[in-house]
Amino acid sequence: MEEYWKAATGKKFDYFGPKFLAIENGNYGWGAWNNSALALGPIWMGNRQIPMWRVRVPVVVCTIACLFAYDFLPVPLNVTVCGILYIYTFPLHANAIYKDCIEKFVEENSHLNDLELKELLASKFKTDVEQGNKKLAAMRKPWI
Repeated sequence: MEEYWKAATGKKFDYFGPKFLAIENGNYGWGAWNNSALALGPIWMGNRQIPMWRVRVPVVVCTIACLFAYDFLPVPLNVTVCGILYIYTFPLHANAIYKDCIEKFVEENSHLNDLELKELLASKFKTDVEQGNKKLAAMRKPWI
C-alpha cells in the first residue's frame, strides 16, 4: 500500500509516509495529527480531495454543538468546549481520514493495473501549489 500512498501524496510523502505507517501500526494519536488541519480544517480537507460528506458532517456537528455550548455554558467553558470539539473533529483525525480516502480509492479502482492506478491516484489526490495556480489562472478571465 505504501507505493499507492507515495503516488497519491507526491512530494509530501516524506511527511505523510511516516504518519500513515504510524496509523497503520496502531499509533493513532499523533500519527493522525495534522498541523495544517488545525489551522484550516475544512479547507485542508477540501484541498486533499477528501469527499465532501466527510467535510460537511464534522462541520455541521461541530457548529451545532458549539451553538448549544454558547447558549447553555458560561463563557470560559463554552470556548473550551468548542476548541476541544474542533481539535477532535479536524486535526486529530486528518491524516487518518486522508489515508482512509486513498485506500478506499485504491479498492474502488482495483481493476486497473498498478501503473494506471498510480497515475490516477496522482491526478486525483495531487495538491501541488503549481497545479492550483494553473487552475486559478485558467479560471480568470482577461479584463476588457
